[in-house]
Amino acid sequence: MKNDESIQSAVEQLSRPEVHLRVTLASSPEAALVICSRLPGVKQLVEAGSEAANTALQLLQTDDESMKSDSLSTIGLYLLHHINTPETKRVLAEAVVNDRFHGLNRDLAASAFLQSTGDEPHGLDDDEGKLVTRAKQRAFKTLGQDKDQI
Repeated sequence: MKNDESIQSAVEQLSRPEVHLRVTLASSPEAALVICSRLPGVKQLVEAGSEAANTALQLLQTDDESMKSDSLSTIGLYLLHHINTPETKRVLAEAVVNDRFHGLNRDLAASAFLQSTGDEPHGLDDDEGKLVTRAKQRAFKTLGQDKDQI
């Protein structure tokens, strides 16, 4: 029960407008990770570990294209760099294969997925898209799909 209350409190802190503003200031995926690591509530969610996995996934499940939605996805992807379950790995694999994210969140999703498989991402600033390509190849294998089926 205490962890549920801690998780709920953390989510409430992440819902504040000033939090979203801070996340939108990220100029690169690496900067986004640093900013997210310093947000109120993030430490509690990381410490909650797998108990916060559903919360992290819910942050990714917004369908609108607003700045708030993008910043929530960024925060969720940061959390998934630290929370790894079979479900989070599957969701990240599907997101990578289906190009669910754009901009820096695309790189964050790729690196979070690779990290969930035990493959070190080797840096996020990759202008040639090698990180995303490698993540897609691994995601297809993880999902047991031929890339031509998608």
